[in-house]
Amino acid sequence: MSTWTTRAIKVYLYFIAALFLTLGAMAFIAPSGEMFVMKFGVIPDPTHPAHGLTSLRGLFGGVIFSFGIMIILGYKTLNRTWFDAVTLSMGLLVVGRIITLLVDGFDPLSLPGFIGDVVTIPAFLYAAQHLKD
Repeated sequence: MSTWTTRAIKVYLYFIAALFLTLGAMAFIAPSGEMFVMKFGVIPDPTHPAHGLTSLRGLFGGVIFSFGIMIILGYKTLNRTWFDAVTLSMGLLVVGRIITLLVDGFDPLSLPGFIGDVVTIPAFLYAAQHLKD
């Protein structure tokens, strides 16, 4: 592929890494923010304020933040395994979104996340193949 394609994919993946790091950090620091309450329907119970937030902080924050770190490590170490790990994880996210579509029905609010995942996976596969170029 041409040089401009390689550069465009690198810029896109650095953007995705920054997005993952930002979302992961937000989940670590303030998982009860409006975004998480709207997206995950977690409304803290006043008598148990940590109810539901441990999953957002630990699972969502940790996994999403680690995606960003793995993308950066893939470029810094020139090791394609980092991209493969994120690609596998995002592929499983797509499978989960498809299962949700089949079981729970179509929700227009979930469409941007699905499209983003489906578009990003080929970029990771390309980066893993052409890492040293």
